[in-house]
Amino acid sequence: MKLWLFGSYKWQGNPKALMMYMAEHSAKTHEVWWVADSEQDAALVSSLGYHAVVSNSKKARGLFSNADVYITENFREKYPTEMNPDIKIINLWHGVGLKHIELALGAESALAESIVRKYVRNFELYKNNLKFLATSKAMEDHFIEDMPLDESQIIRGGYPRNQVYQFENMRTDNGALDFIEKYDDVYLFAPTYRFTNVNGSFKKLLPNLGAVAQKMADSNSLFIIKLHPFMLEDPEYLAALEEYEDDENVYFWDDKYDVYEIFNKITVGVIDYSSIFYDMLESGVERFIRYIPDYDQYVNDLELVGDYFELTDGVDAYSFAEFIDLLGSNLPVITKKADLLNHFFEYDAGSSVDALIEKIDNAVLNKKEYKTLHTFDIFDTLIRRNTVEPEGIFYLVQKKMATYSGNSFSNYLVENYPVIRHQVEFDLRDVFRKTTFERDTDKIEVTLAQILDRLKNNFDLDDQQVQLLYNAEVEAEIEAVEPIQSRIDELHALQAEGADVYLVSDMYLPKDVIKKMIAQADESLVNIPLYVSSEIGYQKSTGRLFTYIFFDKKYEYAEWIHHGDNKRADGTVPRRIGINTVNHDMDSFLPFEETLINKAPNDIKYDMFKLATAMHRYRWSHVDDEEMTFDSSKYFAFAYVGSILVPYVDWAINDAIRRGYQTVYFISRDGYYLKQIADVLIDKNNLNIKSEFVYGSRKAWRVPSFINEVDPASFTPFGMFSNMDTFEDLVKASQLSEKELLDLIPDLEGYKNEPTLRGDIAVGIRQLFENSDEYKERLLNIAAEKRGIVREYLQQTINFDEKFAFIEFWGRGYTQDTFTRLLIDAAGKEVDNPFYYVRNYTPDYGRSIRHRFTQMPVNFTDFESIFATTPYKSIPGYYYGENGKVEPVFESQWNEYNEAISAGIQQFAAEFSKLGFSGNDTIQRYVAETVYQYYFDNPQDQFITDVFANYKDNVSMYGDTQEFAPALSADVVLSNSIAELKQMTKNLEISLSRSTDEARQAFEIRQKIEKLPVKKLKPRDALFPKNDLSNYVVPKKLPAQVVLLKDQFAYASVGWNKNSKKQEELSAFTILEVSSVEWTATGVPRLRTRFGYITAHVNYVATLRDDIDQYIYEDVKQVTVVTPTYYYRTVAFGRPDRIDEQAKRGQKIDVLAVEWTKNGTPRLKTANGYITANKNYVSIDPKMTALRKKAVKGIVKRLTK
Repeated sequence: MKLWLFGSYKWQGNPKALMMYMAEHSAKTHEVWWVADSEQDAALVSSLGYHAVVSNSKKARGLFSNADVYITENFREKYPTEMNPDIKIINLWHGVGLKHIELALGAESALAESIVRKYVRNFELYKNNLKFLATSKAMEDHFIEDMPLDESQIIRGGYPRNQVYQFENMRTDNGALDFIEKYDDVYLFAPTYRFTNVNGSFKKLLPNLGAVAQKMADSNSLFIIKLHPFMLEDPEYLAALEEYEDDENVYFWDDKYDVYEIFNKITVGVIDYSSIFYDMLESGVERFIRYIPDYDQYVNDLELVGDYFELTDGVDAYSFAEFIDLLGSNLPVITKKADLLNHFFEYDAGSSVDALIEKIDNAVLNKKEYKTLHTFDIFDTLIRRNTVEPEGIFYLVQKKMATYSGNSFSNYLVENYPVIRHQVEFDLRDVFRKTTFERDTDKIEVTLAQILDRLKNNFDLDDQQVQLLYNAEVEAEIEAVEPIQSRIDELHALQAEGADVYLVSDMYLPKDVIKKMIAQADESLVNIPLYVSSEIGYQKSTGRLFTYIFFDKKYEYAEWIHHGDNKRADGTVPRRIGINTVNHDMDSFLPFEETLINKAPNDIKYDMFKLATAMHRYRWSHVDDEEMTFDSSKYFAFAYVGSILVPYVDWAINDAIRRGYQTVYFISRDGYYLKQIADVLIDKNNLNIKSEFVYGSRKAWRVPSFINEVDPASFTPFGMFSNMDTFEDLVKASQLSEKELLDLIPDLEGYKNEPTLRGDIAVGIRQLFENSDEYKERLLNIAAEKRGIVREYLQQTINFDEKFAFIEFWGRGYTQDTFTRLLIDAAGKEVDNPFYYVRNYTPDYGRSIRHRFTQMPVNFTDFESIFATTPYKSIPGYYYGENGKVEPVFESQWNEYNEAISAGIQQFAAEFSKLGFSGNDTIQRYVAETVYQYYFDNPQDQFITDVFANYKDNVSMYGDTQEFAPALSADVVLSNSIAELKQMTKNLEISLSRSTDEARQAFEIRQKIEKLPVKKLKPRDALFPKNDLSNYVVPKKLPAQVVLLKDQFAYASVGWNKNSKKQEELSAFTILEVSSVEWTATGVPRLRTRFGYITAHVNYVATLRDDIDQYIYEDVKQVTVVTPTYYYRTVAFGRPDRIDEQAKRGQKIDVLAVEWTKNGTPRLKTANGYITANKNYVSIDPKMTALRKKAVKGIVKRLTK
């Protein structure tokens, strides 16, 4: 018994006729089912006594998986994925005729998108599984020319409907159409659709339906109106349907009935260009009106395959008036019937429905493999700009406009050019969309020349000015190109595998410019066919460019895959027309990177695009696909620390050169990083200045600097006795032993057990020291003892014969004043001591000269924590080395951030130089001050909370280091005052941003308790990576196999856009091959498979274990136990899950399913529980070879023993 399935968009046509015939005459040899597109149609067919099922039902899927034949009358857009791969699809077609059809309609047809969609989806199926019914040699040639057919696919014979409906009892309307019998004449008006105006053509054809109705009434006739399915939504038709619904002489055909069943009742056919003429002709209709009021336009829109008048027959009506006159008249019988039937139905002669069935049963499929077509978007797919966003290019053009030597541009145009350039482009796009009639074209893409021409008219520019704008933009685009190597490599790999590749771009730039751009990335790309919207006029974003490509190249591919980044133009639109897509995310900036661009004045906006892009590139370079990690500390060091320090150091060096300083010195610890930056800047920019390093500190210099008196500032909140945590810190700060200190100032004894020596307590302590003359006298003696070695160190380190300056970062100036005294002492003369600061408080004092970078009224103390990450502690003093040279005393301290910061700031300094920013005062100040302000405004920034907050420091000379801004618990926040909380962290806002929601809520309560305005603090921003990467699988080598742990969907877009979700759900425990790991713009990894992008989360997928070959997991139905093993309740195989029952050696066990653990180990699910899939315990060998081998080994072992 063969299984044949039938279907069309309605219960009608050739499939219906053939199924009805076979249900009655072939029931013993063929099981036949109608697969309906709707529940309503399925119910209708079932009510007539036939087998029927809805296409999207489980029953239908089962039928398709086993069917031998599927009968249709068109090229369907969708076929079931479960369809038997060897099924024969028989396209009986729905009519002969003169019209070009399918592929011959071309890219300009209103049906072009529908045609592309079905051929892209099903081309291989159409070629390998499809047979096509042709009714004559003429039609065979016509169909082969217009469709993807060859002679081997043709089945020759007549249309079943034209034969079956001649038999008795083949009506399915159950008498509903018997009313037709009462009319003397029955006219059938069945026009085809119009290509240029589907909606609106009904009124043009029948402008006065009332006149038609009257003519029919006058002659006791019926006028049946049956429109093409494409015309049924015409508003004028729907209005007429409502108005004439009850008219006795006008009948609007109801498609629940099959018009072919009543052809024997039709006396006059009203025809235009529809193939229905030939079906009526073969069914016996002999009188026709050729109603063709739009003949010239129709044949102009659609070239016919033959001469209309030779290949049709009837009385002509070229206008509605002529048509009305013919209604009710005595029309002649046509004269060319025999010739027309022979031309269109030659194969019908002598054929039968039974013969057709036999031909179909005996038909043989000839299968062939077809290539895959890959199209690649260009911008942000194969190449990208060094500004990330195209807007950055406009700012470079703006800079060139400002220095143009010809007729000057208006100030308004120059100042606003990037915005105006953007506006004029979209203004012109809007114009093109709304002037297709005036321009006599539906092409809506604009070109750069057209954009600038409109700008020329708007701003009265001369030709030279326009040429400058054109050349500047083109040159900037070419210079800005960066290759995206991974995708270029993928393109070449696809070519090597035999796939065809085209390049496709929606772009206003000319094709020759784009070729120059892609040549910058890879010269071989120039040889690939290139489709550019600016040249063709159609865009990807509308689908027309894809349609154009389909018709431009002879499409013969198993699959079309498009690669691109735009959610709509490269995703939604091509998927709409059957093209599979691979959509990566567009590059995008983080808020920190964006801030540098958004706040920049126009004259450096382009520069900031490039700097932000450098940060973006650096960020992505530290995403590790193999280890599934992101080094946030390196990114923070480059982007944040680099921006904080490099512009300042660059300004200081260039200012030092301007002031005539010959050497700049950097003092530890701050100078450790500052000198690294300076060395790069000096080298990369060939700056004429030397940089040297001086080891020293407050701890090493303060006391030795007391020459004639103890500096009174020593007893201030910024002096020797500040930020002390313990009594031990106090003793160290005093420079004395505890016994000597207490002998000199006995009152200090009372502070030994205080929990902290900060705050108000410290004030009393400082007063005790300041009021003790004995202590100060002892301190001067100590200073004199220590000063000698300091003097020698400075004399051997500093060249007092040249002009020099010191570059510090931030301070009040007190340490500088201390150092000035020591410099004068070492030089033996008065010397200036210039210090560079990002900012300081005190004015010049004596020989202490201050050079300040910024006047921002902010405290830079927070940034001191950067310098605390040096690999050694603050220098406590000096000693004499073996060679008598004075050496600094080092106390090493390991720091996890030191290497990242050193690398990051040096790379940033190199990039700063490469971009040409060195010495640019505007850029120096803008970058630094913007970043400083960003830091103060954004305590919730992910990298500030994740990296900077973890830096450890001690701002006092003594005491323990502590995390800069530790997280605080809700309990701690509630149980301490805000003043106390500020003692626990150097930045309370950062601490709370990285704390829990409960802690932030507790802080709001704390503010209310202290009757302060409530400030809501934002939680940490999770921007990049968006999620914790430790929760994602790490394929060790690609391609790699993974197993799904849960049911899930794949997506065409790496960003999982809602409309990119695939329809087919992937079942849990499916094994997939992963070709690559790709990332969303927010740093979330996805696994790319042939089905699309899936999650890499460990709860949803697992990589197969390294020794997976030791396990049975594919197509397992039954196993034989080789070694006794236990059953378990879950796949975890935990001891509590173990079932006491053991599977015995030699026992055969049916396997219900293979399920997997999170570490990629397969387990076999059985009726009694889970058992191992390890080959040491089970085998799929039905002959139990493994068991026998094991038994033989055991016997041999025993005998040997």
